This record gives sequence, C-alpha cells and structure tokens, in this order.
Amino acid sequence: MRHLRLYIPLLAFCMDGLGQTTVDLRTQSKSADFSTFPSTKPARTGTSLPPACSPGEIFFKLDAAAGKNLFACTATNLWTLLSPPVDLPPVAGHANKVVSTDGTTVSWRALGGDISGAPDAASVQRLQGRSVSSATPANKDLLKWNQAASQWEPAGDYVAGTGISIVGATISADDAVSPLYLLGTAPPVMNCQPGRDFFIDTTNRRLSFCPTANSWQTLAVLESNGTLALSQLPAVVVRTDQAQTFASGQRQSFQASALAAGARLVPASLPSSPVGGDLALDSADNKLKYFDGAAWQGGVAALAFSGHITAAVSANSTRYHNSPGGGWSSTDTPGYMLCPGAGTLRDFHLYTLSSQPGGGSLVVTLRKNGVDTALAVSVPAGSAASLFGDTTTSGVTCAAGDRLTLKGVNSDTAATSANLGGWYVRVIQ
Repeated sequence: MRHLRLYIPLLAFCMDGLGQTTVDLRTQSKSADFSTFPSTKPARTGTSLPPACSPGEIFFKLDAAAGKNLFACTATNLWTLLSPPVDLPPVAGHANKVVSTDGTTVSWRALGGDISGAPDAASVQRLQGRSVSSATPANKDLLKWNQAASQWEPAGDYVAGTGISIVGATISADDAVSPLYLLGTAPPVMNCQPGRDFFIDTTNRRLSFCPTANSWQTLAVLESNGTLALSQLPAVVVRTDQAQTFASGQRQSFQASALAAGARLVPASLPSSPVGGDLALDSADNKLKYFDGAAWQGGVAALAFSGHITAAVSANSTRYHNSPGGGWSSTDTPGYMLCPGAGTLRDFHLYTLSSQPGGGSLVVTLRKNGVDTALAVSVPAGSAASLFGDTTTSGVTCAAGDRLTLKGVNSDTAATSANLGGWYVRVIQ
C-alpha cells in the first residue's frame, strides 16, 4: 500500500505534462525573442486576400511573384502591397543618373536638355537651347543675348542715348543736350537757359530760341498754312553746295510774274566737268548752251529757212531744188538759200501732200555748197501723206553764207514721187 501512494502522484504529473499548452503573447509575455526558434510564421498565408481584415494584419500571398507577395491591412478590409509596384533597374555603372520612364520601361538617364551635371550639383548651361556664358556677372547685371557670340551673357543696365540718364527706376534728360519746348499765347518774357529753351507763341505762330541767358530770339514766323512767312525769307538765296534731282516722270514748274521770270540761269563760264544734258548760260556770248556728252553746243534753236516745192520728182530720176518756192531741176545750181550764220544744222523735215507710189521710195538730201550732207529724209514706198524727218543726231556744221540745196531721188520706175508740201531745217547757234 505504501508503494502505490508514491507512484500515483508521479504518474498524474507525467500525464499532465504530455498535454498541449496555448500561450497568449499579449498577456503571458513581456519580451518575446524568436531569434533561436527553428522557424517562425508571423503572417497568414494563402492564394487570395481575405475579404475582411483589420489594420495591422499581414498576409503572405503564395501565388504572387517574388517580392510582390507581402500585403498589409492599412485600413479596414483594405490590403496594400508592401513592395514597390515597379522594379528599379540595376544601379551599377549609372552614377549621377536619375530614374526615368518612357511610359513602358524604366531606366537610368543622365540629366540633359538645358542643364547638365550630377543631380545634386546640376547647372543651367543653355536657355531654350542657346548657350549661357560662364562669365561672372557684376552687381545689377542683366542676362542679355549676344548675337555675335551666339550666347547669353551678363551685361550692364540699359545704356541711354546722348542726353538721357537712367539711374535705377529714374529717367532724366540732360538740359545741356535735350531741348525744352515751352508753349504760350504771347511772346516769351520769362527767363531762359541758353542752348536749351525754345518757345512757341501759338497766337503769332512764332518760334523763339534762347541764345544767351534770359534773352529770346525769334527763329521763324509761320503763315496760317504752316509755311514760313514771306518776311522770314531772304530776297535772294545762292547755294553752291546742293543739287536737286527730280525722279523720272516728275515735272518742276516755274511761273513768271508780270515783272520777273519764273526761273533764271546766271551767266557764267561753261563748267569744265559737265555731264550729258547739262544746261548753262555762257557768259562769253550770253547764249544758252547744252552739253551733248562730248562737247558744249549752241543752245538757241532758230528756224534757218523753210519753203515749199511746187512739183514732184519724176519717176526713176534725181532732181535738185535750189530756190524757195521753186521746183525741181536736173542740175544742182546754188541759188538763194544761204546759211544765216555759223552753227549746226539739225532737224531737217519735209511733209508730203500725197502718197508715195508703191514701186520705190523718195529720198531728199540736204546739200551744202554742192555736196551731200548727212541730213536726209526718206519717204518709204507706199507711205501716205505725212511729216517725215531725218534721223541723224550729230547735225551738220554751217558757216554764214554757205549755199544750201536739196536733192530728191525717186526710185519708183513707173510713177512720179509724192507732191512735197514744204520743208524746214533748224540751225543751232
């Protein structure tokens, strides 16, 4: 009996030690250390997130990709993935680059565009693709574009023109350079500063200037139409340092009065360096001269003589005319047509009263002292009655008393020439 009492309590103790014991870590532990445990599973596991959770719970999703399978309950019934949604690319070899994406892939990229350098020490190298100078700016410098250097550069404030000063936000004018205009309805009586002050009298349309201290001088008086008053204009103005050129097609008009001409050329020696078309009144003979591009020519055109012919030139013949109002003859006999004075014969013309036959032309040549000159008028075959002139531009020299005749050649072999109504030639003296 004594032995039974000893083993029964021991057996009961052993049996009790073989049962499972549940430990509540919230109330039965003070500091839990799992570092020596052979294994731990602090999170629930499964292939689908539980529909209900409370904040602080953790769930390990077994079918998710590695690194994308740990979730936390961040709000009631809301699971949130704890790992980044996008994997970072490898970092080796990508120093001083930033992560960037093109919308499809993620990669490391260096800073570019208008900036360069490491992300923590980047600097602006360009503005809108245009280079920026590395020069150190001075106080109050502005960034300005240098077209010649093709870059942005530090530069000083705006530089004002002569007479203008800009200091900070203040703009002022230099009295010594910039004029001051005053306005009133009567002549000026106030003090003035020389070289600066002007005064406009609106009643008398008078402009005054201050040449010396507190002294006004009238510069101009205007008419009601804005032109200078006649009293302000000099009687004669002679300028030798100006030239006036009128555009092609423009006309300058001069109108004479009852007492004076509208324009006047002052007699003087002919210019030594003229150009074609120049006009001058030669003081040597008080005659108007023009420069033809090679030499000065007499400038007064006068009708030397004119006349009419009473007959036509016979068919296929040459005839001569030597007397005003006379007809044609078969020989050239100098008559009474004399050159009135020394000069140049020009502008030989004749007019016909009937048509020239169609079988040939009529050519009339001016002769001097029995010799043909360059002045000739051609009437083409079949030409209707009209005025015809010579085409020469050089003219023919003529001395006083030279005898002049006409030679007519009709090349039509069947009919007489057109009847000539008259002719004339000018002499330039």
